[in-house]
Amino acid sequence: MNSNLKSIINLICTHLSNSVLIYVSRDIERSVGLESLLPNYWHVCIDKNYFQEEISKGKNVLLANNELINKDKSTLAIVNSNTFKQFLKDISRNVENIYVQFFHFNEPAKRKVESYGGIVLNNSAFLNRFFESKINQYKIFISNDIPQVESVLYNLGNIEYIDIVNSFGDKLVIQMDRSHTGGGTFFVESESQFVDIKKRYIGNTVKISKYIQKSKSLTINGCIYKNNAFWGPIQEQFTGINGLTNNKGTTVGNDWNFSIFLSSELKDKITKILQKVSDILVYKKYRGLFGIDLLLDLENATVYVLEINARQTANIPMETKLFLKYDLIPLSLLHLCEFLELDVEENIKQFPEWELYNFDASQLFLRAGSKCLIDKSIQSGVYQICQEDENIQEIKIEFNNENEYDISKIDYPQFILSAFDQGESRDVNEEIARIQINKSLSNDPELFSTITKFLTSFNNYLRQNL
Repeated sequence: MNSNLKSIINLICTHLSNSVLIYVSRDIERSVGLESLLPNYWHVCIDKNYFQEEISKGKNVLLANNELINKDKSTLAIVNSNTFKQFLKDISRNVENIYVQFFHFNEPAKRKVESYGGIVLNNSAFLNRFFESKINQYKIFISNDIPQVESVLYNLGNIEYIDIVNSFGDKLVIQMDRSHTGGGTFFVESESQFVDIKKRYIGNTVKISKYIQKSKSLTINGCIYKNNAFWGPIQEQFTGINGLTNNKGTTVGNDWNFSIFLSSELKDKITKILQKVSDILVYKKYRGLFGIDLLLDLENATVYVLEINARQTANIPMETKLFLKYDLIPLSLLHLCEFLELDVEENIKQFPEWELYNFDASQLFLRAGSKCLIDKSIQSGVYQICQEDENIQEIKIEFNNENEYDISKIDYPQFILSAFDQGESRDVNEEIARIQINKSLSNDPELFSTITKFLTSFNNYLRQNL
């Protein structure tokens, strides 16, 4: 471990020596990354899956599943639960401060934790909602000369299909003001589709954009520490893959190796965009982790900003493990330093300003097409890519019979399959299973196809009866 990373970890551990840090999320995978570094770190979750089972063997895990199963599974429900209240009561006897970090949350959840005496390490829910609004972002991008796909704002009750087609052509993207994992994004290719969306959401103001046919979706994580922005690698964001989701706009994975495909000209365009977005976040007094989604127009070599995610993104846990694998300072540590008000400026000089680097790693996830129940047990753990005969081109996958959840501890051709437990219910667009692998799938079509088919095969383990 390099000296700068070690110094930051020691400083946080010293600060937390008489305190506890609790990460609250429905899925424990969202809080993974730092548990091996911080002894006073607790995971609080609801869903039972492979990550939860493996981490529970040697780490601090509170499962609120029994009390909340088949009920409201929101963050607010967790902090209101008797399980959580008793946990805080017990743990507060031995600590000075209780710090709480959320994945998704609202202001009532934040106030509830504060009423227990906890200190929340997140921005306000109001600031998060301000940036998550597609309408607000549209206006922010225009006023700050940030490139976005040609778009307009319309009340669906006041617009006809022919009016939009005359402006943007017959392929459109319609986005609700607020949505999650692409659930509010619709790709429209006919008047009947438009009419159906209009009927369902009439009265809503939406963002309507031109559809870019040849493009790639990108995403990048950032962190504001002491009014300066620091960045992770540019990722290709796999979206709308058949078999992994029913929604064309839903994210189903990431590849951290994409910057190697970028020309110096495109890198310059992206860094200028990142600078403008970070300046806006700093101006609004935003702090800590966030993400930016981009669209790369392959025909015109143009980069557009799709949205700002003013929160920790879902891929931060794996990215944190990758940072640690390569002996780098994770953005998740900088987030803690920002909210704990720790001075590590001398230790973060290893972050070259605006350098776009890469990790040879990917992940893919299978999402529920509708409300469903996982009807059979899926064998989670470490698997291995194998080819017994070099003359046979078909790639085979075998179970390795190892239990490991930390992607930084295994190397290709091994990979991790994590699935939710038998009996767990999943809502539309929620994850069912996930694969993490130390290999770029963007650069290996045959391996990408094999991994996708393997993950898609677990659709057979669902009973669509909810």
